[in-house]
Amino acid sequence: MYGNRHKIYLDADKYVYRYQFRFLKNILKTERRFGSADLQDLMDKFIVYNLISDIQEKDGGAASLVWFEEEESIAYQFPIDGTVVSSLSGIGYSMPEDDWI
Repeated sequence: MYGNRHKIYLDADKYVYRYQFRFLKNILKTERRFGSADLQDLMDKFIVYNLISDIQEKDGGAASLVWFEEEESIAYQFPIDGTVVSSLSGIGYSMPEDDWI
């Protein structure tokens, strides 16, 4: 998607793009109240999204984007025993009981 110069590495294999980081900074500047847990949740979603995107770019069958009509939202779909879950656990994320991705 974007080159490495646009990535901000937070830890090994965990990164957000500069535009994602600016988005979080802009949230902090608004009058809306966000707690650190809310910001961490957004940061985790960016990290997971970026990892899945990287995997999908290399292997188109590893994950797919799905549109949920009722919620009017988009999410990734991937096999529970596939590359994505293995890669997520490799950077310290386990699959939640409910789908938050």
